[in-house]
Amino acid sequence: MKKFLSAFLKYLPAIALLMVLILIVLFLMSVSGGAVMKIFGFEYDSVWSIFKFFLATAVVGIPVDLLTNSIPKALADLNIISGFGHAVIFVILDTAGNSIVMTVADKFMKDVSATSISIIAFSFLLSFFSLFIDGKGKE
Repeated sequence: MKKFLSAFLKYLPAIALLMVLILIVLFLMSVSGGAVMKIFGFEYDSVWSIFKFFLATAVVGIPVDLLTNSIPKALADLNIISGFGHAVIFVILDTAGNSIVMTVADKFMKDVSATSISIIAFSFLLSFFSLFIDGKGKE
């Protein structure tokens, strides 16, 4: 136990710095995502509200992302779909999954109000962003 504690304390500054950097990136993504969604009718009380909305969406969306990533991958591994089919199915599933997660987060948060079109539009843009960052359409 003493070895574990000393090792943990040794790496604590690096872990803390990594956590701060992750929160900064998530904050910047939240603000930019809120700005895009605002075009389509997204309303919020404060920047903190946007951050909470996207943080909740990110945490709740982890299982959904695992599912939306694994189904097209499994179909491609079984040679049922090609690279283009993989990309199309991924975009459809990821858009639907993100839309559901954002709708649930919107319903439980009183300080944000997202219209259906803002949720669907942002989810669609996020799916394409994910597709090109991960290179899923090139397989």
